[in-house]
Amino acid sequence: MKKLALAVIILLIVAASTFTACAAPKANIYIDETRTIFTKVGEEFTIAVPANPTTGYQWKESHDASLLNLVGSEYKPSKQAKGVVGAGGTQYFKFRALKPGMTRVDFSYQRPTEGIIVDTKAFNIVIE
Repeated sequence: MKKLALAVIILLIVAASTFTACAAPKANIYIDETRTIFTKVGEEFTIAVPANPTTGYQWKESHDASLLNLVGSEYKPSKQAKGVVGAGGTQYFKFRALKPGMTRVDFSYQRPTEGIIVDTKAFNIVIE
């Protein structure tokens, strides 16, 4: 009986470590524009910037399409402000590195109808 229990425990440990090893790696999320982002060809990374679409402002991004592909963009409201009218959140921009090089992703925060930029951010990227 003890051997059976020991075998079951060992099997559970092996199965758990296998599932953990097979889990998808967590995407790198960057918020600090003063730190260079290092990535490799084929890898994806996300840049997160504070946003509040209820004000009419939105982030406009620009990047070198020969080095980076914009996979997608998604806004998520702040958990602390959930249900609060006019509360902000975070805009996430996911990129995929296409080939080695150095580049930059620039962001401008503006109302599309006005064209007045109220904030900017720039992230330096090194692709290996």
